[in-house]
Amino acid sequence: MSRRVSDRALRRWLATGRPSRIARLVADDQSIAARLDELTSLTAGETTALEDLVTPSDDFERRTAIGVQQRVDAYGTTAAVVDLLGLGFHVGRAVMGDRRKNVRDEGSGRDAADPNDA
Repeated sequence: MSRRVSDRALRRWLATGRPSRIARLVADDQSIAARLDELTSLTAGETTALEDLVTPSDDFERRTAIGVQQRVDAYGTTAAVVDLLGLGFHVGRAVMGDRRKNVRDEGSGRDAADPNDA
């Protein structure tokens, strides 16, 4: 039979992150689980304070919906600007593409219009 672990030692192990040691103790002695519950239980005042901290404000849903809508709108605007810039690039490339091909073909001495020169 192992000796009884003090409450102070249990608190220290909980505070310093020794959960593996506590898990072994709980597996060996179920009364330690009850003692741990007592040591880690919160008072009514602490529970109320924590609930107040994590409870969302009354206008949380409205503010969240507005924020999400603004983000969606921003993505839509960004996508439209990128598409417009891309459209200009593609139009320019289509207009200049034939000119670049003809210049390249002139330098090689071949006729760009003659398909048999391949």
